Parts: sequence; C-alpha cells; structure tokens
Amino acid sequence: MKLLQRAFLLRRRWDRGIAWLGAAGLPLRHGITIGAASFFALVGLYLIALRPRSRRLIAGSFLLLSVSYFFYSLALALFRGEPVIDNRQLSYSLIIGLLAFIANGMVLVRDPLRCFVIGARAGTVVCAAIALLASNSELDRFGMGGNPAPFAMLAAFALVAAIIPIANAPRWAPNSLIYVLVGGISVFASQTRAVLMVLPVILAVESIIWLRGRSFRLQLTGYVAGAAALGLAVSVGPIHTMLAERFVPIVQYYSGDHAAWDGSATADLRFAMWKGFAHAFVESPIIGHGSDRMERVVALAPTLNAELREFQHIHNIVLDELLQHGILGLLILAGVIVSGAAYAIRHADSNALKRNIAYALLVLVVYGMFHNPMLHESTIAAVFFYLGVTIAHGMRCQAMARRRMDGPVLLFGTRAA
Repeated sequence: MKLLQRAFLLRRRWDRGIAWLGAAGLPLRHGITIGAASFFALVGLYLIALRPRSRRLIAGSFLLLSVSYFFYSLALALFRGEPVIDNRQLSYSLIIGLLAFIANGMVLVRDPLRCFVIGARAGTVVCAAIALLASNSELDRFGMGGNPAPFAMLAAFALVAAIIPIANAPRWAPNSLIYVLVGGISVFASQTRAVLMVLPVILAVESIIWLRGRSFRLQLTGYVAGAAALGLAVSVGPIHTMLAERFVPIVQYYSGDHAAWDGSATADLRFAMWKGFAHAFVESPIIGHGSDRMERVVALAPTLNAELREFQHIHNIVLDELLQHGILGLLILAGVIVSGAAYAIRHADSNALKRNIAYALLVLVVYGMFHNPMLHESTIAAVFFYLGVTIAHGMRCQAMARRRMDGPVLLFGTRAA
C-alpha cells in the first residue's frame, strides 16, 4: 500500500502531461487520447473500489448508468447466446463503462480543465497544419487515421475544447475564437457535412457574445464585417466550391431539379437502411436484435439489399442503439450522456464553460444522426474524455465551495492540490 501511495505522489509530476497529451491527440487519432483516457479511467476505478474516501464527490448517476449499460449489454449477449469473446459491441460497452471513471482518476491533476484546453489548442493547430499540407497533394477527403467522418468529429471536439477561456492562458495558446476557424480547416478538409453544419453556429454565437460587451461602434463594425465575410465566403473560394459540391446537389436532387447526383447512392442506401430498420424495430422493440441487427435490416429493407450487406451499422446513433439493445438500452445510453453533461453544467464555474458543454453535445447529436460515435474507440474516448475533464473540474469547484464553508477537506481521499 505504501508503494501505491508513493506512486500516486510521484504522479503529480506527470499527470498534467498525460492530460495535455490526451487533449492534443484528439484530432490525431493515433491512440494517444485512448491511452490517456484509459489511464485515468483505471486510476479512477482503483480509487472508487479501494479508497472509500474517494467516493465523497462523484457523479453518481453518470457512473451508475455507465456501468449499468455494460452489464445490460452483457446480459443481453448471454441471453441471446452471443459469444462474449470477440464481441465488438461488448467491447464498446466495456469502454463506455470503464471510461466513465476518468473524472475520478484525475485526482492529482492540479487544474485538469486548463491542461485539457491548452492541449486541445495545440492539437487543433497541428492538425490544421497537417490538413493544409495534405491538401496540396490530395484531392479526396482528408482524414487522420483513414476515415474522414470520425476524424471530423474528433477535430470538432478539439476546437470546441480549445475555445474554453482559461485564466492566465500562455502567450503561445491565448484565449481566442480563432480556434474555431483554425479547427474548421481540418473539418473542412474532411468534407463531413454533419460536422460542418455545426461550426457556423458555434462561431456565430460566440462572436455575438463577444461583441455584446463592446461599444456600439465596434458591434456595428463586427456585424457588418461578419455579414460581408460570410457573403464573400459562400460566393467565391474554397467554401463556395465545397458548398456547391457537397450541399447544393443534395437539395437539387431531392427537390427534383436535378436528375443525378454523385452522392445519391450514399443517401439512398441510408434511406433503404432506415426503412428496413422500421420493420426490424417492430419485431423486437424492447431488447433489440443484438449482433443479428443488420441481417434483419437487410432482409426487411425494400431495396438495395445486396449493397446493404456491406454495412455493419445503419449510421444513426439512435436507430443503431434501438436495434442493438432496444428501447431500454437507448434510455440507459442517453442517461449516461445527459447525466454526465448535467453534472458538468451544474457545477461549472462560468457561463462560457456551460455553453461549451452545450456545443460538445450539439456536435455529438448532429454527428450521431448520420453516423454512430458509440461504435468507434476513438470517438468514444473523445466523448468520455471531454465529459471526464469537465466533470473533474466540476468536482474541484464543488470541493472548493465546501472548503470555503466547512474548512479544509480531503478531496478524493488525498489532499487537494
């Protein structure tokens, strides 16, 4: 036990570095974030299990629902007679249950939110530079790790974290809205529509809030300049080209103004899958179909059955969860995300952080309508690392509030840094 205590004290020197690297690695998709998230989760699990005093400040509902989700997934797999080993869904469920302990594992990080934000700023800038360099030699969609869609979501989470204002920000990573534009380079290069739709909302809201505290003349100048920049961006240049290639043809195709669209196959496949889902869901609405879900969707889809056999899921987080675990599984998973975000918002120490958590949820929901972030290790790690850091920050805010009221207290079983 003394050896473990000594190891925990030594961790004070490098815990912040792990948190920093985990945030910086968000858009890079090379296991850095997954490794950092897993490390803090394992530490948190140890503290909760073996250090009773560490249970004083926990996001109880968040932890309970996350662990329940894994055991519910395991119970359904055993009930259906599915294999436990090499079961991809069980692996994802286990990751969700484990990473819920990240906040409790950040006990020795002096200011976890600050480390996370600075790391995210560094990762956002580096990733944007890589995307710019790659654009000189690649005409296709850009994506670190091979798949542009999850890369775009990770890049969006990094830029969302990067705009959180922190006290005494370093000169090389100042508080600024510029990270939305810098991070937007990576998302733009990925050409992922589900994420691209969210960035203008974040930029507009934050710009309006920033201008609101300025003089009337500066506000007027800002609004005019913003409107002019928007009009110029959608009229000429790369943004205009991307809109013309990725968005306009969709509207023309489904409004009947254009008979062909190069991406129509992707949309038609999704519609066929979702129609097949409607029939499969009726067959087993409470507990879903488990690993046989796509077989039922393919069999019940009205068209494109042969093409649908190549898909492992139906690219919608809600529909996928209903097929896999049924209504109860969806309620538990939704409870995990909502309870974690609610705890972080309730104990946030600034309105800017509360808005930022809402932006992260917006990215998750919009992306989840066309993909499934809970079926990929890197996107699961990003969601829970973000939640873990914001929850840990809320825990420290709550502990400091109690300290002011009751005098010095122990935080998570050890002296607060």
